[in-house]
Amino acid sequence: MPENNSPITQTTIENIQAAIVESTEHRQALGAFSTGLLSLLIYYNVVNDANRILVASWVSIVLLASMFKLVLSQCHRLKKCRTTSIGTRQKFILVSAASTGILWSVPIVFVNFNSPMELFTVILIVSGIISGSVNAYLGQKTCMLWIATSPCLLIIVYLSLKITPIPAPAITSVFVFYIFILFTSVHTRKSVYEMLFVKHEKTKLVEKLQENQKILSELVGKDDLTGLPNRRLLIEIFDMLVKDCQRNGSKFAIAFIDMNDFKMVNDRYGHDVGDKVLISADIIMKEALRESDVVARLGGDEFLAIVKNINDKNDAATAAAKISLSLSRTLLVDGHSINISASVGISVYPDNANSLDALMNIADNSMYRDKRFCQMESVS
Repeated sequence: MPENNSPITQTTIENIQAAIVESTEHRQALGAFSTGLLSLLIYYNVVNDANRILVASWVSIVLLASMFKLVLSQCHRLKKCRTTSIGTRQKFILVSAASTGILWSVPIVFVNFNSPMELFTVILIVSGIISGSVNAYLGQKTCMLWIATSPCLLIIVYLSLKITPIPAPAITSVFVFYIFILFTSVHTRKSVYEMLFVKHEKTKLVEKLQENQKILSELVGKDDLTGLPNRRLLIEIFDMLVKDCQRNGSKFAIAFIDMNDFKMVNDRYGHDVGDKVLISADIIMKEALRESDVVARLGGDEFLAIVKNINDKNDAATAAAKISLSLSRTLLVDGHSINISASVGISVYPDNANSLDALMNIADNSMYRDKRFCQMESVS
């Protein structure tokens, strides 16, 4: 059993104990059916007519106990029972174990000791009940003490009183069986704890791996600096958007955005300031576009926007002008006033092309024409 030496381990132990209780409850149904059937077997095969009424009363009580076990087996399904504390549910299991042991002590009283077959049958059935309980109760030692002690003790007493001379080998066998059952239950309990501990740790590991995989997938699909979609995620977004457009016949625009003279910003103010400018540009573009539109970072000072649900190239041009106008401003970054601007080129799906690469190339060429136009204007 894992050592209880830290809060985490304590939580693990509590989870394992809860798992054992629930698993034991599951197994009570099998115990209910086997107990009921074996009590009927004793009634019809190993008792004589003189005490049949008395035995019938015993069988009735056993069947009631079996009903209790059957109800107990459904605890994991009942909402009200699931809210009950593990300690209380464990007490019900202990009551079930105690009733099993006490009730299976009684048949030895009805045995005709002059009939070896009858004696053998009863002892065999009681031994089977006790042995099966190791598995049914997952080796819980307290339960096993309740189940095994009274039947074994009563068998030893009756063998001593009813058979002369005292059958020492038989009594020794019962005693050895009792010790064996308790020894087995201890090791079964240890094995169950180790198995459930490994299962618990494996589950936690799988959950951690799934969590890390999710985080990794998010990181793989997002730009480290801005948190915007990168090229990889952009491809997925493009593919989904194309499918939507094919279904409803809509169009969208690709806007290729390049920050003007951004190298000068990095050279003059340093890369830390340059990174903050790019983050600010990301925020500005998102505010300029609709919430349904997508802004991605391709790398360096290059961005790409997807403007959804447009009618024609004029709508795309309007969106590009809006982006360009929003990025023509002065930013205050770390005490520096920095003038920024951007060149924007556009393409339209499916009017200009059907693939992302082709649309990006068209938008890129359009952006460079816009950049050269801006440079000519500044010179003139």
